[in-house]
Amino acid sequence: MTALSTLQAGMAAPNVQVHTIDDTAISLAQVWQEQTTLLFFLRHFGCALCRSHLYSIRNSYDQFRARGAEVVALTLADPEGAAQFTRQNRLPFRVFADPLRNSYRAFTLAEGTLNDALGVDVLTRQAAEALRGNIPYMTSLGSSIKQLGGVFIVDQTGTVQFAHFAIPIYNYPNIEKYLSIIDDLQSK
Repeated sequence: MTALSTLQAGMAAPNVQVHTIDDTAISLAQVWQEQTTLLFFLRHFGCALCRSHLYSIRNSYDQFRARGAEVVALTLADPEGAAQFTRQNRLPFRVFADPLRNSYRAFTLAEGTLNDALGVDVLTRQAAEALRGNIPYMTSLGSSIKQLGGVFIVDQTGTVQFAHFAIPIYNYPNIEKYLSIIDDLQSK
């Protein structure tokens, strides 16, 4: 596992500029200032494990919205690639492009080791996803096989309320964890 200088709950979220799917520059603060936001950082489009978790978020999107929260996915692709990914996966929330990985660095999402990305446990889980029809593949769209993903929940003040680094790459909390954190924020 790679040592990370970690962005943690209670810290200010980095306000990084990314691009919408129509190549308009936007700062992430513009999103979370409107409402509490879950930021999902994809490793790369070909990671079946990332897509599987993204599909769980997509399928629960109405529950996030019912709680007054927003969801945003960030990708290493360019805006055109992000637009195509959004359409292909029927994502109801915004997907932002960050081909230079500035947001990944700002949120302290480093590159892991080859074992983090290609260890036996990872390959076994990727194979299981393939058997379910969620085929892993390699993509050259600004991706790095070792890039780590993660999930952050940022409130309207720009404070990180939850920080999760996906190490190993399939290690994501369940959706109920995110919803519980958002419920707790709403009750304050």
